[in-house]
Amino acid sequence: MNTWDIGSLELRPRSPEILYSTQDARATALEIQAGAELGDHQVHERAWVTVVDGELAFVTRRGRGWPEPPAASADSSRRS
Repeated sequence: MNTWDIGSLELRPRSPEILYSTQDARATALEIQAGAELGDHQVHERAWVTVVDGELAFVTRRGRGWPEPPAASADSSRRS
């Protein structure tokens, strides 16, 4: 198992740091300034998101997100 002390990383906005990468998954640390948006983004590996400080909202191309998008239908609110 790999571990990282995220608080000790010297991250800069818009400059992700890849901590670990395989064909199936990648661990990346990224600082996003308050109020900033990442915009459309595509990942080719599985994605796990951990927020160390602050809040995060996201929506997938299929309309799934967190917190739930306001116009989400009953079908799109199911998690797979």
